[in-house]
Amino acid sequence: MGSEGYLITQFISLRTNQREDEWGGSLENRLRLPIEV
Repeated sequence: MGSEGYLITQFISLRTNQREDEWGGSLENRLRLPIEV
């Protein structure tokens, strides 16, 4: 659950983050959510 900290982990992980927009792909993109939060 997001309230338990898993949401950020899921965004960082290549395995769980299969997005093809500005929130997925490169490490820089995947780290965007935790940086903005």
